[in-house]
Amino acid sequence: MGYLNRFLWWVGNTSLKLPPYRLLHHAKLTRNLQKRFYEWRVVMDHVLSLLKNKRCDYYEKLVRTRSSSAEFCAFVDECYRIVQRELPHETRTSSTQKRRPAQLKVSTAYYYMRKINR
Repeated sequence: MGYLNRFLWWVGNTSLKLPPYRLLHHAKLTRNLQKRFYEWRVVMDHVLSLLKNKRCDYYEKLVRTRSSSAEFCAFVDECYRIVQRELPHETRTSSTQKRRPAQLKVSTAYYYMRKINR
């Protein structure tokens, strides 16, 4: 998941008057965007639960803070780094290239989470 995407999920973009994506209501989105939003919601909820298990103090700060400062953005990035290796992923792509956890996309993480939970 890219840095900008994580930032938009938690903080939004005040200059473009975009609220944090996590606060959007799915009914206001098109059907295609609803699917993508649902994937994001499931993956980010999983990230939060992993963070809560590993660093409860970080979890509390992340959930309660409503800031768009550079300091908070760095904190969001640090929280993600704590749990990124815990997200389900294959170590090889279909073309047998090595996949690093930092290269994991939301849709791929969602796919493997669904695969594990079946």
